[in-house]
Amino acid sequence: MSKALVALVGRPNVGKSTLFNRIVGERMSVVDDRPGTTRDRIQASVEWNGVGFTLVDTGGIEPLETLRNKEKKAMAEGSQDFVFEIREQAEMAIAEADVLVFTTDAQVGLTGADSAVAEIIRKLMGQRQTIGKSVPTVIVAASKAEAQGPKTGSMEFYALGLGEVLPTSGIHGDGVGDLLDAIVNAIPKNEPDVPDETVKIALVGRPNVGKSSMFNRLIGEPRVIVSPVAGTTRDAIDTLIEFKETVRGVDGDEEVHHKVTLIDTAGIRKRGTIEPGVEKYSVLRAFKAMERADVVVLLLDVKDGIIAQDEHIAGYIQDENKSAIVCVNKWDEVESPEKIDRIAKHVEGYGYLTQKMAEFLQVVQGRLNFMPYMPTLFTSAKLGFRTEQVFPTALRAFESRSMRIPNSDVNRILREAMEKHAPPSKGGRFLKFYFGSQVGVNPPHFVFQVNDPKLVHFSYKRFLENRLRFIGHVLTNRMEVLYEYNTAIIAVTKADLLRYDIKTGDTEGLVNYPLTIQGIKMAAIVIDRDEERKWSFRSKGNVDVNTFARKYFNGGGHFNASGGRMPGNPAKNVELFKQALKENQNFVSIKLLFDWSWFPVIIFWLKPHNTREG
Repeated sequence: MSKALVALVGRPNVGKSTLFNRIVGERMSVVDDRPGTTRDRIQASVEWNGVGFTLVDTGGIEPLETLRNKEKKAMAEGSQDFVFEIREQAEMAIAEADVLVFTTDAQVGLTGADSAVAEIIRKLMGQRQTIGKSVPTVIVAASKAEAQGPKTGSMEFYALGLGEVLPTSGIHGDGVGDLLDAIVNAIPKNEPDVPDETVKIALVGRPNVGKSSMFNRLIGEPRVIVSPVAGTTRDAIDTLIEFKETVRGVDGDEEVHHKVTLIDTAGIRKRGTIEPGVEKYSVLRAFKAMERADVVVLLLDVKDGIIAQDEHIAGYIQDENKSAIVCVNKWDEVESPEKIDRIAKHVEGYGYLTQKMAEFLQVVQGRLNFMPYMPTLFTSAKLGFRTEQVFPTALRAFESRSMRIPNSDVNRILREAMEKHAPPSKGGRFLKFYFGSQVGVNPPHFVFQVNDPKLVHFSYKRFLENRLRFIGHVLTNRMEVLYEYNTAIIAVTKADLLRYDIKTGDTEGLVNYPLTIQGIKMAAIVIDRDEERKWSFRSKGNVDVNTFARKYFNGGGHFNASGGRMPGNPAKNVELFKQALKENQNFVSIKLLFDWSWFPVIIFWLKPHNTREG
């Protein structure tokens, strides 16, 4: 079960955010003396006397007539206000909360606006009773009581008829302990705490690239106010999300459930254009969100391409040594929804790129060439196109930080790399590699013993990094083990080739890697490079891949090593391969594919993380 939810509600500018920050212990909500500063619901985990709960700050609630007048004024001035959205967010918090802290201003005293908010709370509580949902306990916090006596300025709030009134001071902390005691006592029992062990994923980017729309698409509800006006989201907002993905296991497809914490942040402007005050704090919160995140999702607006500010944000991600992915958003404005639907339906999961996607990916690789390891997704938060790939891709990026490559495999990759591209010489001296090993994780570190480190040119170091990343990525994300056939297949996409700068010939030998998995008798790889898809087949023992390639893939070669070429996209080619295996279950030359005496093992490979130290 989740933690109890405690919501701070009240009219604007009564000190809710100051009280929130005092309880949380850090400046998490943006505090300003102007009404309406807190637009979205801000939340944080709190523990008091061994009891944990989630504290939520909300925007100020105002009467509808006041909201209408503000909206008319904004329209007349040609600006835009979010008064109705702010109220809606606050009402949603009231509808979900286990405990309500109705915050008032002890210095001003009871006002008509306070009474109006009290009526809204009663109405929403009545609606909860109607649908059989428990009614939250209400505690009245008479805020800003630092200038008052223990009871002065607070007694009149009992007239609201909502419950106990506690004088508090968010600035000085007076009465906050009593308030926390009251909250803990009011929390419903049998609500065990949830350990904070989820992967934290932060959405970052320039203003108005679609972060809040993506956030809402990913969580499945309109929790953040979405607007085409840059600067709408002012705080970093955390939401615990559970999602499921289908993975292939020994007994077939399985549903795996994951929990992640998704963090939405304010847009990060160019430093010289950040206004002092509220926006400055919002940008600082965004950078702090990146620091505490495990994975950062950098959103780009395809209409703008990649500009200097995108590069600046990416550079900060790299400086923090964070796992990261790129989401090119608003792709529906580049290609028609019909074409996008067709792509999603027929090539889902294989990273298929249209021509326009391939062209933009080259731009990404060119402008963000200092972070070549970042996967790139082409998405539309508006249509939901490929947004379901965001969480799985982010989790794979996070998991790769903790994986290790056995030394034998590191040296195999090194040996094959040197055979394809010999190290350059310097002053008549040649670089020699003796041994390589992985010495650390989070992020992964590798050490290579050489005859002279001064002979290692930066371009060759980059080549080795790309080689390690490419093989790790392919065997982690592009290999599928078909247990029922003792076979493994690898599908390499154009996006993979572009991302790792893979040239013709660089993929040779890759098809042999799956044969090291215990029980695998046949391995195949399809590469999406040219107009036709290039196939390679390898096998062990009495498995005739030559006949197999000739019959189904317009190819041939030798008994245990063959090739072929086929039209169609990678997804259709993979399905053809699986169908061919199914049709040949009684084919004498591949009988060994059905030897079930082996213990199935999957080798998970690491995508090493780039570090400036090397």
